[in-house]
Amino acid sequence: MAAGAKQLFKRGQGGDALLEDFKIMKMIGKGTFGKVYLVEQKGSGNLYAMKCIRKDVIIENDQIDNVELEKKILFSIEHPFLVNMEFVFQNEFRIYFLMKFVKGGELF
Repeated sequence: MAAGAKQLFKRGQGGDALLEDFKIMKMIGKGTFGKVYLVEQKGSGNLYAMKCIRKDVIIENDQIDNVELEKKILFSIEHPFLVNMEFVFQNEFRIYFLMKFVKGGELF
């Protein structure tokens, strides 16, 4: 994919989302490949957990296939007791996974 190109995925009938559509409120977690933030979608006020994954780190650690599999799994699940993914997008440096924010839990 060309530098600066954006690959967008979304669930449901809503429009595509970009990083600029969200207000970062605070960091709620940190891991090997990036950080997780509580974000608010501008306009709707919906809260999401935004997982920001650094591309350079996943490439260095040979985790590209695992990140792709995680994306496919989170988009395919539809269950009332599991958090699924609402949006995925990327920029030159990071991949962003957005899931509905559920207070009081971890994404293990």
